[in-house]
Amino acid sequence: MRIKSMTAIADKWVKRAAIAGPDYGEGVKTTPVDQAAAAIAAKDAYAAGVTEAIGRGAFEKGLAKAGVSKWKRKAVEVGVGRYPTGVSAGKQDYTAGYDPYRATIEALPDMPRGPRGSMGNYEISRVVGDAQHRKRIGG
Repeated sequence: MRIKSMTAIADKWVKRAAIAGPDYGEGVKTTPVDQAAAAIAAKDAYAAGVTEAIGRGAFEKGLAKAGVSKWKRKAVEVGVGRYPTGVSAGKQDYTAGYDPYRATIEALPDMPRGPRGSMGNYEISRVVGDAQHRKRIGG
């Protein structure tokens, strides 16, 4: 069977995706589907799929197949450029998500710091950790 070369196929894929950004954005803005509600409704299918994937070792197999070289290549080629933009775009969400935990720390009494490695310093960490855990679980 005749088929285009992999290079031609991949080049076309990249070329088409490069101009599809506005279509993607429009689709997100105009979809009538409540993505959160749809995802919540699919929780049983999600759990079944994850359980099945665990059973066949898909996570480990995928990592072994990709290897460290693919991770490094993609992290450098893609991640370096996206990281600052993603962090900047997430500032509002980061603030909303972290502020309750910051307030929890702020509400704790001041505890004197001791010398490096002292048990008193470990106690400060324990107090902060316990308070943050209680905040996270709603206790």
